[in-house]
Amino acid sequence: MSSDPITPDTLGPKIVSYLDFLVERAEALEGQAALGPVIEDMCDHYRALAICLFADDGNTDDFFHWLLHAPLARKHYFETVPAGGPDEARNRRASFVGPVLDAIVCRQWKLAETLTAAAAPAWLEGEEYEEDYCWGVFLRLALGNASPSEIFARWRKALEGGQDRRLDVAVALAAKDAPEFEEALRALLRANEARARNMTDPGTPSILASDYPFTPNRWVSIEGLAFLSLADRNGVAAAFELPGCPADLRSATYAPFQPRAYPNLGLD
Repeated sequence: MSSDPITPDTLGPKIVSYLDFLVERAEALEGQAALGPVIEDMCDHYRALAICLFADDGNTDDFFHWLLHAPLARKHYFETVPAGGPDEARNRRASFVGPVLDAIVCRQWKLAETLTAAAAPAWLEGEEYEEDYCWGVFLRLALGNASPSEIFARWRKALEGGQDRRLDVAVALAAKDAPEFEEALRALLRANEARARNMTDPGTPSILASDYPFTPNRWVSIEGLAFLSLADRNGVAAAFELPGCPADLRSATYAPFQPRAYPNLGLD
């Protein structure tokens, strides 16, 4: 990235330009396993563009419509690339939950369920951390209104005594414990921001902090909004304000969806 100030109006056009490049790559790789990494990169940048557009002028239609392009692109991969093969399996790992969270934020429950159902059912050891796999399984179970107790036990075991604040939020959500849910979600968002600050610290810099999606994901927390959407769906009181979770985005109110870019899919 250049030395220009990182603002929505300066970053947005750069993301659009990069997305144009990714679309060209995707169209050239249709039906091939090599499409997987391109789609993943595209999903991250569709989300970043959605956040930039909202942060620039508060347009919720732009936000939700562009955000929906991420799960639709992921769905397109599942529908057009045959499963199997040595280079294909990792593209279906359950831990790649970004597009699932995007669909949840948009309250597109059927789309979110479709993505979790199409992902690999088993842990792909060597391709994903087991705790991240458990996070993906939790979302599948939560969307399907199934008990997550078994995956919680596995999740804790995978942590080997460590902490995963996503697990704390998930447990409170499953228990429908509103005070614990709020406390755990606030702790998760604080931990995420602390991690982001460390990544930009001159003493501990991370190359990931130079990626276009990095800063937009600090402006708006899709993870936080997704947990709030699940709370609303499950009758867990969440009438509190959170950093990175604007009230305008919590209602998921937007005009009928119209595709604006690749893969040019509508909602079922």
